[in-house]
Amino acid sequence: MSERVVAIIQARMGSSRLPGKVTADLAGRTLLEFLVERVKRCKLLDRLILATTDSPSDDCLVDLAGKMNITVYRGSKDDVLDRYAIASMLTDAQVIVRLTGDCPLLDPNLIDVVIKSFLDQKFDYLSNCYPPSYPDGLDVEVFNKKVLLAASEAC
Repeated sequence: MSERVVAIIQARMGSSRLPGKVTADLAGRTLLEFLVERVKRCKLLDRLILATTDSPSDDCLVDLAGKMNITVYRGSKDDVLDRYAIASMLTDAQVIVRLTGDCPLLDPNLIDVVIKSFLDQKFDYLSNCYPPSYPDGLDVEVFNKKVLLAASEAC
């Protein structure tokens, strides 16, 4: 694989439906820890970044990411696209994988399948959730960094 690939996990404590869900306990680990352990099994990922907010309530996620040896970007609570765009600039990777921190059962093999298809077909964007084709919680989106940055600038 010649292109570098980074996964950016978006997570925050301020969920409107279930605040703090990414730190909820799942078999002795937080949902985020469980997810990261699974994502680290991906064979086609070069790096993992946590994109969270600059809200003090997310300080615990920064601490957790440090324990898991993951780079963190903190940005706007309201502008997820901007968080992704700026987080993507922390790496030289040109392929970005979008994952959400509240999906602890993501399958690393499925993530690799979507990445491989993206790279083989030379897409700008590929997802397994449009149209919905997998159960909720198994969503994977892969896109070209240039497209991400262009979309961010357009907003």
